[in-house]
Amino acid sequence: MSRMKHLLKSLFLLLLLCLTSANLLLADELGEAEQALNTGDYALALGTFQKLAAAGEPGAMVGLGRMYQDGLGVPKDRPTAIEWFSKAVMIWNERAKQDDPKAYASLGVLFNKGIGFKKDTERAQRYFRTAFDLAQPKALQGDADAQHLIGMLYSSGKGVNKDVFAGADWLAKAGEGGNEVAIKMLIHIFECGCRGLPKDEARTEYWRAKLVALKP
Repeated sequence: MSRMKHLLKSLFLLLLLCLTSANLLLADELGEAEQALNTGDYALALGTFQKLAAAGEPGAMVGLGRMYQDGLGVPKDRPTAIEWFSKAVMIWNERAKQDDPKAYASLGVLFNKGIGFKKDTERAQRYFRTAFDLAQPKALQGDADAQHLIGMLYSSGKGVNKDVFAGADWLAKAGEGGNEVAIKMLIHIFECGCRGLPKDEARTEYWRAKLVALKP
């Protein structure tokens, strides 16, 4: 996998994980589109991204930008790619003005990776730090979505000193609060032994049971 594809895949992962539990259907659709893109089903990816982008979803706009930037199922067209990336940033900027920590985190990813724009790690860190500062009070008050974001920031060392144990603890708090995306992340972490933590079959099964219990 090329460096750019790896960076774009990392972006998609964080964008999906920043979605709240109230947006799980959207997360599923974005995930399916990303999977289609990775497996070469460009027609499905394009159609799904276009539908979600038309509904105003910035994550889907990034997906379209990726397709046009790399010429995946569409003619390679960097100006069109930049246009889609810019639209996503505009939406996130508007949400950031409303003190949405997830919007700040998403902007941080774009500028940290230099996707569609010149890489600016200092600017990215400011976005991540703001995301952390906005999410922390809500997380301490028991907001599962904020706890999930805090967990992701600690786990990745974005906007705060990296602490994989604190990250897992906050993800666990979010999972206990019913955040399905956090639960899926915990299953992934303990199943593969990644993000600096060892494999843990007991925890994997615990969170799988939690996930099943959430289903109607």
